[in-house]
Amino acid sequence: MVYSCAYIPYITCSGNHENAYDPFFGQPEQIHLSYGLDPTLMIVTWVTLNEVNDFIVEYGQFDMFNKREIGSISIFQDSGSEKRHEYIHRVVL
Repeated sequence: MVYSCAYIPYITCSGNHENAYDPFFGQPEQIHLSYGLDPTLMIVTWVTLNEVNDFIVEYGQFDMFNKREIGSISIFQDSGSEKRHEYIHRVVL
């Protein structure tokens, strides 16, 4: 018998808004779900336009978000004229 389970992640982050950006730039954008090399793992990736203090995914089955994973962050600089920095967050579940 084969079982499948879908996780619907709830992503929380707290922004560090010391620069001139509007506070909404600390919100997660471009949220992606993907499988890792091991099909039992799921990777959650998202982008913020400001650096944030926390990059946590809370998840679970049904309405119980009783599991929590902390991820990593990397900085991406776009090649446009503004050379904006974007913060890419990655959490493995």
